[in-house]
Amino acid sequence: MTPRQVRAVVMAAFVAIGAMLLLLIATADKRGSTGSSSSSSSSSALVTAVPSTTSIASSDASVAAMASMPPIPSSTPPPVDAAAGLVLGGAWSADRDAIESALARKDISALPVLEVVDLTKNGYVAASAISAVATLAPLAPEADRLRAIATLARWLSQENARKTPDARGNVSILVDALGDTKSKEAAAPLIATLDVGDQPIHLETRIVQVLGQLGDKSAEASVQRWVTRVAAKTAADDYERELIREALAAGAATLAALEKLP
Repeated sequence: MTPRQVRAVVMAAFVAIGAMLLLLIATADKRGSTGSSSSSSSSSALVTAVPSTTSIASSDASVAAMASMPPIPSSTPPPVDAAAGLVLGGAWSADRDAIESALARKDISALPVLEVVDLTKNGYVAASAISAVATLAPLAPEADRLRAIATLARWLSQENARKTPDARGNVSILVDALGDTKSKEAAAPLIATLDVGDQPIHLETRIVQVLGQLGDKSAEASVQRWVTRVAAKTAADDYERELIREALAAGAATLAALEKLP
């Protein structure tokens, strides 16, 4: 059967069903005035529900129009092939995907874009941006490497000042990130943070360990002062006692490594 014949059969079936229902309603009208009022309303609704030839034709036209429309674009962001694709103003998932894509390609041209990420907007993006800057910095030319370290130092100072839970998490990530740059220039912001002395003891212990890995002899005096402060602490319980023990062990190891440097 052709589409026109199918439509004709369907329309005829609707008309037949409508006629049968109208006949039943008319029979019910004889049973009382209440039944008549209700049946009249039902009859009107049923007649309205029967599609006309015009409505079927309109439906066909709508289907044809929809078929000719271009596909709706996907909400999934396209792959990022350049630093310009880092959509810093979009959804956090798109931002993080873009950052991780640049990192996977070791795309040092992404550094200038990464360095303007606002760490206060989204924790997931912040962590990805910090890690990406730290990983790409050693691969970059000297000027770009130093600018990346300066960015990490600026972020460390900023997050230290905020004192919010997400900022404290970023400080921990930034300590490791500065170590990941494998640059002696990264020692200065860590020394400054250690000298302030307002970080939890486990984080200060990590700073001391990173300073030992960076191998900057200028950190020796700061680490020695920190060891003296930690040794003067009084533990409130076994947990704090263990933290102090680990801190002193880390301090001794770092001092031993720094003392060997020329």
